[in-house]
Amino acid sequence: MERVGLREANIGFAKYIKKVKGGKEILLTDRGKAVAIISPFMRMEDPLEKRLQMLEKRGILKRASAGKLKLHTLIELPGRKISEIVQENREERS
Repeated sequence: MERVGLREANIGFAKYIKKVKGGKEILLTDRGKAVAIISPFMRMEDPLEKRLQMLEKRGILKRASAGKLKLHTLIELPGRKISEIVQENREERS
């Protein structure tokens, strides 16, 4: 990630926005201390893979490695099905 002081960012605003449009993130600093990050806007029309990569890059998402994701098996519990209870509650409200 490129670090840029606020003054330099102000002077070269168009240049840095062009980099952001190209997918780069810019860390803005004030007297050497980080104050903000300018990053590409995530659009819902972007391909899913691109959105996942952006979330992963920001540390919001961590993908499971192939073969390491363990799925739980369903277990049967005694009593009524939850779907039946939910349906009854919906009927009572209407």
